[in-house]
Amino acid sequence: MTGNSASLTTNLPKFAGGQLIELNANAGGIHVGDGVPTTIDGTVITGNSASADGPRGEADAIDAAMNVGDSPLTIRDSTISGNRLTDNLATNADSGSDGSAVEADGGGIISNTRITGNTVTVVSPHGVAGNAGAGLAAFNNESRLLTVTDSVISGNTAIARTSTGSATVTGVGILNESLLKLDGVVVSGNDGTAIGPSGTAQGGGIWNSTDFSGPVQLTLDNTTVTNNSLTGSPGVTLQGGGLFTTLPVTLRGSVISGNTPDQCFGCAGGAANAAPHMSRTPERGRETSSLIPPGR
Repeated sequence: MTGNSASLTTNLPKFAGGQLIELNANAGGIHVGDGVPTTIDGTVITGNSASADGPRGEADAIDAAMNVGDSPLTIRDSTISGNRLTDNLATNADSGSDGSAVEADGGGIISNTRITGNTVTVVSPHGVAGNAGAGLAAFNNESRLLTVTDSVISGNTAIARTSTGSATVTGVGILNESLLKLDGVVVSGNDGTAIGPSGTAQGGGIWNSTDFSGPVQLTLDNTTVTNNSLTGSPGVTLQGGGLFTTLPVTLRGSVISGNTPDQCFGCAGGAANAAPHMSRTPERGRETSSLIPPGR
């Protein structure tokens, strides 16, 4: 599945009659609604795009490759790479940040799959340029678990740019606002850049918190989070080159290292593999580290 696009061009303003005008270009490759069980097997999804150009309003482009609503998702033995999202808008302060190659909102299983080399660029000349990552985004209001096994999420790039406003980048490799388990996953070489007079860049590898949905829980089994990076203008705050979290994270046999500018923001002890709380998992006999953010 290659070379498909969803695009939006508009000159509409941000509001009419006090109501936000919602303008969206969704899912360059595949768009699945709610209640539709979906299986993708041995498939290559590459070179698709989502774009929005709305210089007066909040025109949002999301999910360059695939958007799956509240539907159980199975992806196996597949590749999702080289998909591109571009968003030029006045601001997305009210509509929320734009981004990701793949969005999964209904839980499921992703196995033996590569999500690599996808790019998201959000530009707002004078407003908020909010970028919600370039790889996998997991959202869920129904407590459904998304499990990712034996997969690679790497080489994804997220850029937010503004001249006079605020630039934010969140969860370049993985953005999690769901129940998410990674088992045997490599999260590496994902790069986020926020350019502007102010803003934040959080979670070069993984961002784990809640903004739109919940509950949120993250477990890493035999997973490596390495060589991810965040960069930004002097006025931009950089947090969590490897992992950004505001909630407890459970690690088993996992490593977070070699990330820039830091390994983990929000973890007790300041480093994800410091393992301040250690225990044995009786049923599997494996060492467990429960990362507790400060003050919790």
